[in-house]
Amino acid sequence: MSTEAETNDKTPSKSKRWFPLESNPDALNHYISKLGFNTSLYSFVDVYSTDEEYLSFIPSGCVGIIMLYPLTEVQEEYRKKEAQDMSATAAVE
Repeated sequence: MSTEAETNDKTPSKSKRWFPLESNPDALNHYISKLGFNTSLYSFVDVYSTDEEYLSFIPSGCVGIIMLYPLTEVQEEYRKKEAQDMSATAAVE
């Protein structure tokens, strides 16, 4: 589902766009199990902090982390500039 701002964006329609993710581990585990993923091998868990004292709460064997955080206007402007730069580079090649 796109917002009006995204629809009016001057980025080419073929560009891919990431949408917000649900950050609830139970919801993610339920979703991937419906896709056929074996959650007895790997599953999503909350990571409360990346501070040293909290890292011991992450189960051993962790193979990846999904970082969810609010985007700022500065990050969105950077994303747009990067997309323009990549388009310009692709046009030259």
